[in-house]
Amino acid sequence: MTGKKKFPLPTWLGCLLLVALTFLGSLRYWLPITEDSGESYTLRLERAFVSNNTLWLDFGKSDHFRFPYAEADSPLLKASAVGKEYHITAEYHATRRNRSDYYEIYALTGADGTEYLTISQAEAQRLGMLVDVSHISDEGFWDIMDITNAPVIATHSNSRSVWGESRNLTDDMFRAIVKTGGLAGFNMCAEFIGEAPTLDTACDHILRFMELDPTGKHIALGGDLDGIDHMPEGFTGVQDYTKFADRLLQRGLDEHTVMDIFWNNAFGVMKKCCM
Repeated sequence: MTGKKKFPLPTWLGCLLLVALTFLGSLRYWLPITEDSGESYTLRLERAFVSNNTLWLDFGKSDHFRFPYAEADSPLLKASAVGKEYHITAEYHATRRNRSDYYEIYALTGADGTEYLTISQAEAQRLGMLVDVSHISDEGFWDIMDITNAPVIATHSNSRSVWGESRNLTDDMFRAIVKTGGLAGFNMCAEFIGEAPTLDTACDHILRFMELDPTGKHIALGGDLDGIDHMPEGFTGVQDYTKFADRLLQRGLDEHTVMDIFWNNAFGVMKKCCM
């Protein structure tokens, strides 16, 4: 193989890649997060249902909560539960953007004091939920590292050594993620890559992670394409990931490593933790 060899990305793999990017981009919403961090309040339950092994509680307006569904006979699914008021303690906000004010309790209690639901990071990980640390504060990141017992991922975070954006990962943060068996997904948002970035600038982030972990097993694509306006020069959307792959090959990576970054690594972590 030469540095100029084109990366063979057939149509079916492109479809799988798009699915993987969408999945990784959505992982940051898996843990229950509200704007009322650390507060307690009372809401009236309008409906409760199960979807994708998740218990959904709808309290109207923008108040929706998700919990891993573990009990088929949850009293919250009974018709008698709808219309009643519940006391909610929202103190588990490990992935709150740029915040570190979290701890392990997220509870829902009935007006009579009956405790219906609690969840902790340990329980979430036991049930196959991936904890995402993209854009968390530095303090919150290290708090999570202190208590994690499963792979941790940063679904859409780049190298702070290459570009000093505070939402990017420091070298020590990336090493810590590698130690858990997790991974970092490369973010195509221009402001997290560099000033007037190009595909070469994007490659610089991947290569920096490769310097820290030469196996290349803890790097993936994070995309973030659904939430950004500006991308590096030469990249306009998912159809241009082939260009990115070609440039990585030209910069010295082999086909096997590129394939790991584009698919195998992310799928491997999801398979280990969620399947």
